[in-house]
Amino acid sequence: RDVVAFTAVGDEPLAGLTAAGEARAPQHKYPSGGTLLGTDTSMDLHILDHRLRVTSISKSGLVNFTHALIKLIFLRNRTRCKFFSLTETPENYTVVLDEEGFKELQPSEHLQVESSTWLPLNVVSNGNISSSSQAVGVTKIAKSVIAPLAQQHVSVFMLSTYQTDFILVREKDLSVVISTLEEEFNIYREVEGESVPVGCQNVSNVLQKNGKE
Repeated sequence: RDVVAFTAVGDEPLAGLTAAGEARAPQHKYPSGGTLLGTDTSMDLHILDHRLRVTSISKSGLVNFTHALIKLIFLRNRTRCKFFSLTETPENYTVVLDEEGFKELQPSEHLQVESSTWLPLNVVSNGNISSSSQAVGVTKIAKSVIAPLAQQHVSVFMLSTYQTDFILVREKDLSVVISTLEEEFNIYREVEGESVPVGCQNVSNVLQKNGKE
């Protein structure tokens, strides 16, 4: 049961997507009054400037999307899409892409679209978000982000690459995400390449920035 995957964020492709799936609530409890980060207080959580759609293309219907997928994968300079992920499984092709990329996919009976809009989060250490920085392992992310969100019944969708891990949350859950994690992380939103501090008091500005009132 082979899994073949490709992902690209920004203008350059990131090779080596290794995992994709929706995380469910774990069995263990998030300890009240404690921290899952221990003594490490230098963790930053970045809300990236992408609004994503999660889609599925059936194997039998791939021919209807070959032109669009070739453009999104190989002709990056001909599309405004800045976030794209394609994963082939034995059952289908899972495609996660931003709104500009989503416009390239024509409606079809072979295309299933998850109704929610998703926002990608990225955890970095010591405020270093350069491509050469050491990414935080998915195990630590699972402890420090997924577990407390699961206790608030917030589902997440994980995308892991060789360089980093992306945690996708539904846009409608953003205020809960921020209120749940702001005591553990320094939270920032990406605005035109700059990282701007954000908290519950101005989460509405984040939603406005992402095109949702």
